[in-house]
Amino acid sequence: PANSYCPAGAKAPLPCPANTGSAVGSLVCSSLPGYYGPDGAAAAPCPANTYCPPASPNLFNCPTNTEAPPLSTAKTDCKPIACFYGPAGVVPTQCPANQYCPAASATPTACPANTFSPAGSASAAACVALAGFYGPAGSAASPCPAGSYCPQASTTPLVCPDGTGSSVRSNDLTDCAPLDGYYGLPGRPGTPCPEGSYCTGGMQRACPSNTASAAGSSKITDCKARPGFFGRDGDSAAVCRADSYCPGGSGGPAVDCPAHTTSRAGAAAVTGCLPDENYYGPPGQTPTACPAHSSSPAGTATVAGCVADGGYYLNGGDVVACPEGSYCSQGATAPVSCPAKTTSPKASDAIADCLPLAGYFGPAGVIPTACPENSFCPAGSLAPTPCPAGKVSPAVSSAAGDCVAPAPAAAKASDTGKASSDNSGDKAQSSKPAPSPPVGVLADSSGKSILWSYCAQWRDQKRTMQADAQKELLAKCMQQECAQSLGYQGNFCKFLDGNGLCYTYKTAQEWCRDNPTAPACNPQPEYPTCRGNCAGQWQPMSGARVVTGANSEGDSYSCTCLKNCACTNKYAMNMHECRCTSDADRKAVGVSTDLDQVVFLRNTDKSLQCACSCGGKIGFAS
Repeated sequence: PANSYCPAGAKAPLPCPANTGSAVGSLVCSSLPGYYGPDGAAAAPCPANTYCPPASPNLFNCPTNTEAPPLSTAKTDCKPIACFYGPAGVVPTQCPANQYCPAASATPTACPANTFSPAGSASAAACVALAGFYGPAGSAASPCPAGSYCPQASTTPLVCPDGTGSSVRSNDLTDCAPLDGYYGLPGRPGTPCPEGSYCTGGMQRACPSNTASAAGSSKITDCKARPGFFGRDGDSAAVCRADSYCPGGSGGPAVDCPAHTTSRAGAAAVTGCLPDENYYGPPGQTPTACPAHSSSPAGTATVAGCVADGGYYLNGGDVVACPEGSYCSQGATAPVSCPAKTTSPKASDAIADCLPLAGYFGPAGVIPTACPENSFCPAGSLAPTPCPAGKVSPAVSSAAGDCVAPAPAAAKASDTGKASSDNSGDKAQSSKPAPSPPVGVLADSSGKSILWSYCAQWRDQKRTMQADAQKELLAKCMQQECAQSLGYQGNFCKFLDGNGLCYTYKTAQEWCRDNPTAPACNPQPEYPTCRGNCAGQWQPMSGARVVTGANSEGDSYSCTCLKNCACTNKYAMNMHECRCTSDADRKAVGVSTDLDQVVFLRNTDKSLQCACSCGGKIGFAS
């Protein structure tokens, strides 16, 4: 029977040896499939990675890189080992890159999406994320998000350093570049862009001139005009023009100051807009005009800064005309009474407007003298007017009507003879030189010339003064003479005394006019021969000398004057501010150039006033 054998002479079948078998009627037992050995002997099991067909006396090795389990019976039991693939029973092929081949793979298996594996990979675990992707091994990988980087085989994204960023699918630290608003090198933390610059592409760039930016700026258009400048974002800014202000920031033109205000170039805020001259108010607001007959410098904040014009005074917030009998210089806050026995018209602006009352005479601005007997003194008289021949008047007479014929008296023979002699003398006198002027016309009883008050002080006191005080006093003297030359009180100034100074009284000028050959009458060479008012021909003194001692003279200096003008230094110690009656009056006369650089304010009626400077010292109105 099967699986037994019957040798010759056998009385009964014998069982086949271990791991062998036979067919019915077989004489010999051969190894079973998966076993090997000689016929008739017990067969050995076929080991792993070999195969043993039926009745194999020997075992057979599997092809290279294949494997088979123990007791394999055919070559086709030999299948590729892990990392190889191919048909069973033949030498397999190594698993290619980006695929994996488990044991017994007939074909390779592709790695999941966005992963890779080296050649000869055995399992899905060998499939790791490609550079720029991340995920667990053996699973499909995801793109690396922006702001991070994913080297090959990353299971999670790596965040870029502070201040840097990256694009999607970045795979290296150097892909982390500085963000806009930062600067630095790739792969290193970015440095925040400082104020006054902008940062893009990892580079720091300075803002254009006169612009600024906030920290962390990333575009040139983040550079905006600084306060006090204006221009388009990202362009160099220009200085804010005068009479406007520029807050800075996003483009746009300068903003005009409110009406009647001005600003200097470069104003950064509306508070840089200050009131114009003759207006007052807080900075940056529309100001209020100063009251009529007053003025103010630019930038005045309150009505108290509005200075009353000459002839007016500031009373609280009102400007009031100076009353009769007083005078108000520019800036007055109260009227000043005229000296005793003088008066002035309403709105007078200087003590020189204070003229003697009727019955008195003398220079303007001083206590006058009572009109003597046998003369009369109308209001404003500089000198007494003698009564007509043969008439007399009491002291303090004020009109020609006060001169009357004297009371009749008995005539004496001796007087008759004397009169006859005097008449003959008068006839003889006509061929003699001009007579001496009466006392009180050209000179006083001591023989000193009758001059304006400042001129007399300069003549008599200059030797006791410092050089600058001498010059300032002469400038005030020239102002008085200049006003006289313009026709002040109907006067004129042609004839000078021995010091080159004008005789003050109109009667003195008229006496010299009528007696031009008199030694005391020295006409100014600038005058043409004229009678009446020679206004406009007067020139201030030139060639004056500083007196340094009792009998020594120092440097020479000259004077210059503005006619129909008045000046002040109230608001600027190094700059004279002047007002004139008209533009035509703004040209100084005289050889000095002291007044060439004054600042002229708006025209105001300054008729019959003068501003003079001698040797650089101006005689400001008092």
